[in-house]
Amino acid sequence: MPEPLSAEDPVVVGPYRLRARLGAGGMGQVYLGESGSGRRVAVKLVRAEIARDPGFRRRFRREVELAMKAGGFWTAPVVDADPDAPTPWVASQYVPGPSLAEQVAAHGPLDEAALRQLAAGLAEALHAFHRIGLVHRDLKPSNVLLLDDGPRVIDFGISKALEDDSGTALTATGTVLGTPAFMSPEQAVGREVGEPSDIFSLGSVLTFAATGCGPFGDGSTHALLFRVVHEQPVLSGLPSGVRPLIAACLSKEPADRPRAADLAAMAVGAVPVEAPGRVAAPGPVDRRGRTVHDPAPGGSAPGGPAPGGSVPTGPAPGGPAPGGPTTAGAATASASWPSDRARASTVGAQSAGESAGSQAGGAAIGRGALWRFRAAAYASGVLTLVTCLAMVTGAVNSGLSVVPVVSGLFVILYMYVAVRLSLSLQVPTGTKILLVLAGWLPLGTFLAEREMSRIARRVAVG
Repeated sequence: MPEPLSAEDPVVVGPYRLRARLGAGGMGQVYLGESGSGRRVAVKLVRAEIARDPGFRRRFRREVELAMKAGGFWTAPVVDADPDAPTPWVASQYVPGPSLAEQVAAHGPLDEAALRQLAAGLAEALHAFHRIGLVHRDLKPSNVLLLDDGPRVIDFGISKALEDDSGTALTATGTVLGTPAFMSPEQAVGREVGEPSDIFSLGSVLTFAATGCGPFGDGSTHALLFRVVHEQPVLSGLPSGVRPLIAACLSKEPADRPRAADLAAMAVGAVPVEAPGRVAAPGPVDRRGRTVHDPAPGGSAPGGPAPGGSVPTGPAPGGPAPGGPTTAGAATASASWPSDRARASTVGAQSAGESAGSQAGGAAIGRGALWRFRAAAYASGVLTLVTCLAMVTGAVNSGLSVVPVVSGLFVILYMYVAVRLSLSLQVPTGTKILLVLAGWLPLGTFLAEREMSRIARRVAVG
């Protein structure tokens, strides 16, 4: 909801007079503004530390131009921007509707009919974006606005400007590219992000809409990212009619997820949903928000009902209110919703170290494995350099003939450790090839160590 401007807020941005605060994100503050004729817009001001990054303005200009192509029914169109202003800004049409996050918080989770309608609308929106080459990258409940004629997806296309030219996320203080609870696995580990990433985020958004909690619980950023990459989603609170659809969206492998073009028909039941092979059947969850893969007889975890924020999907007393997901009455609040939401706040509250110790859905990345790789990389790099110097100076023929042999042994050790770590971190094939080639180059393993350490920081390290 709009909030009054503070004394530190600007009064005018470009041709727009600011009237209120609308919120804040990783890129900057968002304001409600008015043009000279009274048209209302949402104006986003870029944070100063981001604007100072070399190359940001060029990338920002490119992404704004792409975002301006995304009009139609499914978004709030970008109407104006100034990448060259002292503080860069972008303005989009103001859409006066509650976000999905606000709707669920105020009225509880959606019933199955409203959830299907929401899924179909969001699928059509993503299809419209993907058809012109746009990927949202940060689909989450606060970026979905609910209107009478369907949902609107906002605040997309700009997040790619927050990467450097190599595709590495900028690490400005307080800046997170994407929202951990709704990221895709490939986005969490820094791999290439494409259209399937939006589909995974859609599955997380729909889970939130149906249960009031994301499929990977809550908690610290590291804990959430670990679960997104390595653990199976918690789908036990979903209505049975939409569970296969959402499970398909949440497949760990991008190629296993359905396309946005097919999802709308799946959402309304016009075509069947093929269950992905890599998503386990839903089950109860433990107090840390992890799926219990071996439940006790009767289908529940020992010790009573499993916590984790899953919300009963039956109607509240009096039955569901009429309408779709675009009205206040569209969400059906369960009678037990407040207590379930309180329990949901404890899901995944463990630290990154605790999450790294979990073995559900994938092997943890321990500090020992990373340090072994670093030691092998440094030793191999130094010995390879010494071997090259000895060969250039002729010292190999004067008593240092053992150096190439030792260097070769350490190169083999480095490759063994590097391949094992790369498999654990699920790095792209190209990176694996570079890791192997680096072992034969002077100082190449030092560069490989820096790259692998950067990738490892994106995953919880125990």
